[in-house]
Amino acid sequence: MSASMKKMRKILLLAPFDIFPPAHGGSAVVHNYAKYSSRQNKLRLIITHLHSQGGDVDIKNGNIEISYCPPSFFDRLRVFSVLFNPFYLWTAYRAMREFKADLIQCEILWPAIAGIFLKAGFKRPLVLVEHNVEYLKFKDMGGLIHFFLGRIIKIVEYLACLKADRIIVLSQVDKDLLCQMYHLPEDKLKVISPCVDPDDIKCREGAAEKVREKYGLAAHTPLLVFMGNLKYGPNIEGVKYIADIIYPRVLKKYPEARFIIMGQGDDRLREYQRPGLIFTGYLERSDLLAHLAASDIVLVPITTGSGVRIKIFEAAACGKPIVSTQKGAEGLSFIHGEEIYISQGVDSDFIQGIFDLIENDGLRKTMGRKARIRTESDYSWARKMQEFEEVYEECSRLRLEIGN
Repeated sequence: MSASMKKMRKILLLAPFDIFPPAHGGSAVVHNYAKYSSRQNKLRLIITHLHSQGGDVDIKNGNIEISYCPPSFFDRLRVFSVLFNPFYLWTAYRAMREFKADLIQCEILWPAIAGIFLKAGFKRPLVLVEHNVEYLKFKDMGGLIHFFLGRIIKIVEYLACLKADRIIVLSQVDKDLLCQMYHLPEDKLKVISPCVDPDDIKCREGAAEKVREKYGLAAHTPLLVFMGNLKYGPNIEGVKYIADIIYPRVLKKYPEARFIIMGQGDDRLREYQRPGLIFTGYLERSDLLAHLAASDIVLVPITTGSGVRIKIFEAAACGKPIVSTQKGAEGLSFIHGEEIYISQGVDSDFIQGIFDLIENDGLRKTMGRKARIRTESDYSWARKMQEFEEVYEECSRLRLEIGN
């Protein structure tokens, strides 16, 4: 049978947040996956209003249906609520009954319990996409609350990994950790790195100049930016590093330099406000890209957690030089010193990388251009969808075995 006559696969996609529009890295990954996967599969997407920015559904084709979990008091627990929210489970169950999906895919750990129930009830393969090793993420955050949450999450994560037929992880590091922690066979896990759509990284003509004009910045003024969900612990820590370590050392040498922090949740970070350190709050997509275009250097001072690292891919796709910690760029193929500047932590090497880029316009342009080339070659969704299809083919062969 030719590819054009092949029956379209039906996928029930479970995600714990809103993706219209994407408000953080995880939602951006799900949004792009849905956009590209629905070009060759039929999707039924189950999402919630968590992180909602009130946008319209912007994936326009006949192969995708969207169902929102109805709001309830469970939403106060944020992503944790999806683990046991009966309204989410009922929404997913009804969709599965109507849609009759060929397989179930859970994005991030939180909807995995719903996925496990649906697998058992409908005898369909289950794919778990792990954006992090969630137990280790909470363990790294420290504190008594995170300790107890981490123990619960470890049990759920183990159960999800045990019941899933295939697990997709974002890096070889995460694959090795999951295999070691939960004694999983290596062939059960496949590494598919997160991506961006380079063709989507476009900025209106003159938008970068308008951003600089808005903040009163001359063309030669160094502008350093950080972006991320500022309700997320590792990003909050990144802002602290910028305000307490990077900002004073950079301004001591370059008093005219300015910093911009982009992302929702900035109202919680007033203690880090400084003259010349600007918080924008949540930005629409076009405004975020304009701010990136106006920047000189993108900072990734992340020392805990993991995640999808969309901030690096988007900056690279914009052709911007990046200074990152080793943790921030963990598992990526960007070459230190050529396509990105990587230091062990937020240390003297991190600061020196910033100084080198501020002082050398040619280095900034060369590193940004090479980062863009690397993104196009290794991290575009058009290239990665074939890897998802290979996982689905494996699941199709397993389908008859699920009832055993």
